[in-house]
Amino acid sequence: MKLFEFLELISKEKFPFRLEYEEWSGNVKVIVDTFTSTEEYSFDENGMTELTEYQERKSTEDLKYINSKIQDLKNRPERAWIDASKDLGIRFIHPYRFVGTNGEEYEVTGLLPDFGFGKGVLITDRKSEEEAIVLADLTNEYAMTGLSPQYYDKYDKESFIETLSEWGWIGEESKKPNWIKNN
Repeated sequence: MKLFEFLELISKEKFPFRLEYEEWSGNVKVIVDTFTSTEEYSFDENGMTELTEYQERKSTEDLKYINSKIQDLKNRPERAWIDASKDLGIRFIHPYRFVGTNGEEYEVTGLLPDFGFGKGVLITDRKSEEEAIVLADLTNEYAMTGLSPQYYDKYDKESFIETLSEWGWIGEESKKPNWIKNN
C-alpha cells in the first residue's frame, strides 16, 4: 500500500495521526492513534516498509499481519457492535439510515432497536457527521450515545453488557436476554 492510499484510509476512518520524515532513511513515518494503541507505519517510495516496533517485511506472513492490522483500522465501532450482537444475541441494524428533522436522510454506524427508548439507541462514531448526530437528537425518537472509542472500538463483553444494561431493554419482554443487569 502506498503512503497516500494509507493516509486516505486512516483519514476516512478519522483516526488521529501525525507524520514524521526520517531524514536518515528518506522514509515517512505515520504514527496512528487507534485509541487502544499507537501504531507506527513507515513508507518509502515503493510503499509500506515497516509496522509498529519497526517490524520489517520479511515474509508473506509479515505482509499478512500488516494487512490484517490495516483492515483492523477500518470500521472498528461497527465491527465491535456486530461482534456484540452475535455474542449477546441482540439486534444491531448497520449501517442505519434515518430522516432528520430537516427531511434529509442520514447514515450512522447503526441502531440497537431493543435498547434505550423510542426507536432504540443510535450508535454513532467518529466518522458520523455532526449534522446527523444533532438532527437525530432533535427527532426525540432515539437514545443518543457519546461512547468513547477507547472503550467501544473493540468488543469487550463486560463493558458492553454494562452499557446495554444501563440503557435498558425496550424490546419484546419474551426476548429479553438474561444477561441484562437490573438497575
